[in-house]
Amino acid sequence: MMQKGYGAAKKVMMVGIDGMDPLYTKKLLAAGKLPNFQKFLDRGTTTKDMGMMGVLPAYTPPSWCTLATGAWPGTHGITDFWNHKRGDELSKLSLGFNSTLCKVDYAWDTFAEEGKKVIVYGWPTSWPPRNPNTIMIDGSGVHPFLANKVDYEKFIDCQVGDFPVQFIPHDNNDSGAECFVTEDIQELEFKPTMPAERNQIIGEKGGEDDNIGGKYDLVKSPIKPSSGWANAPANAMETVIVVNTGRTLRYVLITADDGTHYNRVQLYKDKKQEVLLGEATVGNWMDNVMDEFSLGGDKKERVGYHIKVATLAEDASSLTMYYSYALSADDDRYAQPASLKKELYDKFGVPLLLSNMSHEEVDKMAIMADCGERAFKWSMDTIDYILDNYEWDAAFHGLHIIDFANHLYLDHTLPQFPTHEFNKECLERFYAIADEYVGRMLKWLDQNVAIMVVSDHGGLIKYPDYDTPKIGDAWGLNVGLMEELGYTKTKIVNGTLEIDWEHTTAIAQRSSYIYVNLKGRDPQGIVDPADLDELVTKIISDLYAYRDPVHGERVISMAMRRSEMAVLGLNDASEEGLGDIFFMLEPKFTRDQGNSFSNCEILGTSLKCMFMMAGPGIKENYIIPRDVQEVDVTPTLCHLFGSKEMPNGVEGGVLYQALK
Repeated sequence: MMQKGYGAAKKVMMVGIDGMDPLYTKKLLAAGKLPNFQKFLDRGTTTKDMGMMGVLPAYTPPSWCTLATGAWPGTHGITDFWNHKRGDELSKLSLGFNSTLCKVDYAWDTFAEEGKKVIVYGWPTSWPPRNPNTIMIDGSGVHPFLANKVDYEKFIDCQVGDFPVQFIPHDNNDSGAECFVTEDIQELEFKPTMPAERNQIIGEKGGEDDNIGGKYDLVKSPIKPSSGWANAPANAMETVIVVNTGRTLRYVLITADDGTHYNRVQLYKDKKQEVLLGEATVGNWMDNVMDEFSLGGDKKERVGYHIKVATLAEDASSLTMYYSYALSADDDRYAQPASLKKELYDKFGVPLLLSNMSHEEVDKMAIMADCGERAFKWSMDTIDYILDNYEWDAAFHGLHIIDFANHLYLDHTLPQFPTHEFNKECLERFYAIADEYVGRMLKWLDQNVAIMVVSDHGGLIKYPDYDTPKIGDAWGLNVGLMEELGYTKTKIVNGTLEIDWEHTTAIAQRSSYIYVNLKGRDPQGIVDPADLDELVTKIISDLYAYRDPVHGERVISMAMRRSEMAVLGLNDASEEGLGDIFFMLEPKFTRDQGNSFSNCEILGTSLKCMFMMAGPGIKENYIIPRDVQEVDVTPTLCHLFGSKEMPNGVEGGVLYQALK
């Protein structure tokens, strides 16, 4: 007898919403704020808490890879934001957003091999594509075309006065280092790339906040009466901005529509005014500004960016603007076929990338919210376009909607923060965008497409007055707690903090891994293999014994040796990427994600993953009477699709209980 649901769907779709928390979602559903999610649920299946168990560590790359392969991280080999290859120096890491690191087949690989037409849009770890026939949009980062940026975002602060233009690059924001700009800007070679490797300590004591905290180029520029323009109104004012990583000037004309109250800003390449690059009134955007930058030598490249006129005094005494990341319009990488990128840019303009200006300043966070909404709307529009205009049998697409909002707003939604109402409104704003995203997919249910809506993890509010210990960092190495316990040693070399490998017996690397500095395996190893087990036992004992100095509470929830990790899906089938010890933090001490178990809850938030499915072969308005895990998603989708074979790494099971 044919198994339930097999081949019921002629088309299938997986919709990913990064960071969406089912617990918080249920709260908004109860308040009637997510009508499209409710419509989807009425037509489909979910679990009792709308969630499923995620993988460990509960971070974007391993989770999204598991959703698309049905394999645990230890099997598919993508184990964090950054990966470590066994035999490399313990400080050497490679970026985890990379399909070449995946040791098994993605579901779309299997479908393509069966001759199915597949679309993959913005799925982390999917890029580069493995099958030339798959339609694919860059998934090397957390936003489509992230790797395509050629200039950093900027905050532009203009004041009436007579002072030199200042350009303060984002890497020097905190120090106040600055350069003074003249009209004669030297063209310097610039090679935009995604980071490929990391090999330094993250801050003196470590900390992911050092890496996700807000950064932006700062431009300070004088406002003066206009002079030398080809066709400027008599009372116009002027200023300049510095773009192209500090190498190019663009000229700004400030005018008053009524002749008295300044309200309009125009951007030009020069004062000849032959080409208007963009214009906007105060509070509005210059969308899709198309420009040309020199990126080294004689090479010119078309670029696109967006500018918001944030504030403008009526007397033109002050002006603030936000300048987005600039993207290359000529670089045809990051899309397959390459022509698809130009097609989307020509029809929808250049995307507005997510901003990361500030996690503290309300005015900048408000601009960031505007950027986020515009960015996700662009992505949703282009997803709709591709689905409507290209042939497909299976589609995988995802957006970073809620994770972006979690990082910015979630912690400060607690009532003890003065801005909690602002942060709550912003968070709900992005849940509403996620609801619109799901709403756009409802039409495909009417066309008998089986759809799964999933997230890779939720998001936890940082517990008040509890600081995350400096152990583990998704972005690289840190030394805090392991140095305090005596296993990691550091030294200052030419003013830079470095690991003292000659005296370091073990080190915390990435989010949850500890490596012994082992002779014969690690290039700088000092620990004899015969002493490995004893040292691992001692480290685990010390971790369990450690108490937070403020609260006197245990910090480490769980620590286990490599031979025990298989119970967590970290079975090391890939032969690399896992440490000698894996640990989890107690929920009160965890970060917003990643370092605690995926079923934990704090103050009305959880780390669980969203799970819903609806369409042909799937029961309607049904609650699955079993736990669901991320590894179950792909095999269930393949089963509904009638695939002849499962992807070669599948370790989950088909959710037969939810099938007709």
